[in-house]
Amino acid sequence: MGTRHLTIVVDRGEYRISQYGQFDGYPEGAGLVVYDFITKEYDPDLFQRALSKTVELNHTEVESLYEGIADRDFKKAYPTLHRDTGAGVLSFIQEKADDDSTLTIPISPSLAFAGRSLFCEWAYLLDLDNRVLEVYSGFNKEPLDPTDRFVGMTDASSEYHPIRKLTSYGFDELSQITEREFTENLEALNRAYRRS
Repeated sequence: MGTRHLTIVVDRGEYRISQYGQFDGYPEGAGLVVYDFITKEYDPDLFQRALSKTVELNHTEVESLYEGIADRDFKKAYPTLHRDTGAGVLSFIQEKADDDSTLTIPISPSLAFAGRSLFCEWAYLLDLDNRVLEVYSGFNKEPLDPTDRFVGMTDASSEYHPIRKLTSYGFDELSQITEREFTENLEALNRAYRRS
């Protein structure tokens, strides 16, 4: 289902990854991909090595790669730049940490999408500095608190404000709850937030 979302990684105080995803952004989709990555796959040393290989491409550079190539071929050649990869970008990047044939991993920052909560329905932010997963929800019509992470990203032409933080989990805390508890908690928080 077309549930647009972001997968974000913060490392050393900087946004290192902000991957746009076109499909399955809800907790049972991208949320579980992130949950599984943190609880079953995440290796801090490997991920750090892989992050050092990432190279940001701007919109024009990404568009030039698309020229003359079919979408399915682009997805295969540049999975970290494709909208279908979504939260799967975390595993993909970590897998390239010790791949000597992969000298760089192209990424295309999409952080501005966090300011468009009418369209950005969910976001999953891995704060590597504090070992915390922050989960955000879209459709936000309320101004953010001045201390909120995305407060400066408001789109003045829209009645919607940036995505709003629903909750956060320490990485160690995530391993203490089941997938079902994780998704049900997020859905319940989101329903309560939308009713308020």
